[in-house]
Amino acid sequence: MSRFAVSVMSLSGSTVMTCVVIRFDVGFGAVLAGMFLAGRMVGPIQALRLGAARLGSGDLSQRIAVKTGDELEALADQFNAMAGQLQESYSGLEKKVEERTHELETRSRELAQSVGELRALGEVTQAVNSTLDLATVLSTIVAPSWLT
Repeated sequence: MSRFAVSVMSLSGSTVMTCVVIRFDVGFGAVLAGMFLAGRMVGPIQALRLGAARLGSGDLSQRIAVKTGDELEALADQFNAMAGQLQESYSGLEKKVEERTHELETRSRELAQSVGELRALGEVTQAVNSTLDLATVLSTIVAPSWLT
């Protein structure tokens, strides 16, 4: 028989029971501590997951509030910094698109005006080329069809 078995057999019943209770208490305490620590981590991880999902779906105003004082809080802070930078970039891009759209609209109006002027010039050129009669040429120049 092993030494351990001989040692256990030599102990009285109450001593064995005390050892079993202590062992149970230590095991139960460890389980409770594990559950407590897991519970403290699940909440922040869930907040990080939900916040990252909202950021990923385009809600750049979303900020993740995790105050644990550990790596999870640092990760949340990094997500928040990234969201702020993306929001600034997005705003800058929107402003550039708005400015460029305004420039294109202005240029489009200028080109439309130039097209009208070129049409009128074409009509005058056609009138000059089609006849040597000065009255016909002058009536085409004075009252062009593009003005009526």
